[in-house]
Amino acid sequence: MNTPTPTPITEEHKRLWTQLYNLAHDEIFDVASSDGPAHKLIADSEAMAVAALTAERDQLRAENATLRAAQKACEACDEPTAFEVRQLRARAERAEAAETVALANWNGALERAMKAEADLATERARLDWLESDAGVDWQWSSSALTIRRAVIDAAMKEDAQ
Repeated sequence: MNTPTPTPITEEHKRLWTQLYNLAHDEIFDVASSDGPAHKLIADSEAMAVAALTAERDQLRAENATLRAAQKACEACDEPTAFEVRQLRARAERAEAAETVALANWNGALERAMKAEADLATERARLDWLESDAGVDWQWSSSALTIRRAVIDAAMKEDAQ
């Protein structure tokens, strides 16, 4: 096994180690000194951060100005905004649903009215027959002791034949 031969420490080595120690000490502990390398590094990084934030602020201001101009142009031409469009669509959908319900109710009422009209026509036909000569004669016959609609309808059919 070879033992390494120690490198002789010269005055130059001591001087370089001392400079390195001082530089590390300045960077770690002497941040507040305005002339140290650590201060320059921090100042440079702060300047870069400020520059980045300033650029971002300027970009956001430009975007905001563009959006405001677009909004003013939109207000000037009375075009609805996206929010208003969504509200109008929702309102139209509610109106369409209400119209569908109203139409279904109307159809149901129409069917009931048509049925009532048909029933009324049938009752009028029975009444007209009862008021006719044949109906008056039938009312006095012994078979008409119980007057029911079915009996009247049967008598109407016999009379029609």
